[in-house]
Amino acid sequence: WEEVKLYIQQMQESSSSPATSSGAATLSGSELADVTLKHPLLVDEGCELGEGRFGRVLKGSYQGQDVAVKVIKLSVLRKLGPAAVQDLKKEILIHHRLSSVPGVVRLIGVHMQDVENPKAVLELAEGSRLRLYLC
Repeated sequence: WEEVKLYIQQMQESSSSPATSSGAATLSGSELADVTLKHPLLVDEGCELGEGRFGRVLKGSYQGQDVAVKVIKLSVLRKLGPAAVQDLKKEILIHHRLSSVPGVVRLIGVHMQDVENPKAVLELAEGSRLRLYLC
C-alpha cells in the first residue's frame, strides 16, 4: 500500500497545473495516451447497468470480452469547472495504475472518439462475483 500512497501523491503533485489556458477543459491529451484504447469498442446502448450524476454505465464488448462502459457526461463536469475535468483525469490515471491490485476492478482503458461523451472501459464484475469484491 505504500507504493499506492506514493503514486497517488505523485499524481496529485504532477497534475496540479491549470487544465488549459483558454479555460475549456478537455479529457484529451498526452496524459491519457497510455490508457487510450487501441481497438474498436462496441457499446450496447440498450443494456444500462447503472447511472449517476456524472454519467451512466452500459454493457459493452472490447476485443471479445464483456466490459462495463462508463459514459462520462463531460458537459456536467465542465459546469463544475476545469478543476473537475482535471480531477477526472487524475482518477483515470490512478485507477489504471491500481488495476493490478487484487480486489480492484480493472480499468482496461479510455475511449476518446466522442469528445463530449468519453468512455472509461472497465472489467465487468457480474453477479456473485461482484459480491466477492464487496465482502
